[in-house]
Amino acid sequence: MDRTRRQHRGLLDAIAGRRPDIAHACATVHIARVGQWLRDTLGEADSAPGLPEQ
Repeated sequence: MDRTRRQHRGLLDAIAGRRPDIAHACATVHIARVGQWLRDTLGEADSAPGLPEQ
């Protein structure tokens, strides 16, 4: 949870500081880490329960 708060704080600080390049980078890193957490937690999409076989 601390990492998530630091990521959100970095994004907020970049927006408040009018640094769109830094805000974009912070958002990109955060989304990538959330995506990885979801894959690690839920498994890959093709092995998730309830999804159609491909």
